[in-house]
Amino acid sequence: MNRKFPAINVKVVLIILFLCFPFVYSPFTTDPEITLRYLCLAGLLLYISIAIFKSKALNFKYLQNPIALGVMAYGLMAGVAVFRSVNAGDGFYEFCKILTMVLLFVLMSVLLSGKKDSFNQLCMAITGGILLFNGFAILQLLPLILTSIEKSIIFTVGDKVHSTLSNKNFYAEVLLLSLPFILYNAIVSHKWKRTLSLVSLISTLLIIVVLKCVAVYIGLA
Repeated sequence: MNRKFPAINVKVVLIILFLCFPFVYSPFTTDPEITLRYLCLAGLLLYISIAIFKSKALNFKYLQNPIALGVMAYGLMAGVAVFRSVNAGDGFYEFCKILTMVLLFVLMSVLLSGKKDSFNQLCMAITGGILLFNGFAILQLLPLILTSIEKSIIFTVGDKVHSTLSNKNFYAEVLLLSLPFILYNAIVSHKWKRTLSLVSLISTLLIIVVLKCVAVYIGLA
């Protein structure tokens, strides 16, 4: 790597993605389309992309599997669908969001391939990120619980609990997708890492139950 684009530390990238990005969803930045997060993610991906190409580290053999090919095919179909969308502007915007996530998948596959304990690092980063999300959600749940006790009314969540995501459905979906990684981390890790993983796992399952998202219940089953 040259001085302009120093070697990429996988742990640094994972910390930025999973431990810092939840704060992008703070109330004053939250909007229905979570535009700010995609803008920040696009900026991060641009730097990583340039650095990887400069280092000649791109190895496509790690992308020749059904999952990777399926994800990239989905991005391609989304691009083709733009030409048949009712509103071309909205269609192109949705395609850019999908393309950003596909690019993230490709670049993370390249970064993590061949690295020692790379999957364990990924699982730990996701576990830490979910702990942050759940921390925000607990702060939103406590006032509802106290109000329910004080006024002797039925406890209801509605859309008041969404962590820092746009709504409770997005939040519940993120929790569901994180479960396999958190469970794996709880099994293979030791000492304080296992404790954090178990706290993350238990809190995630409890909050999924509280959110009452039918689609996530079906997915969990």
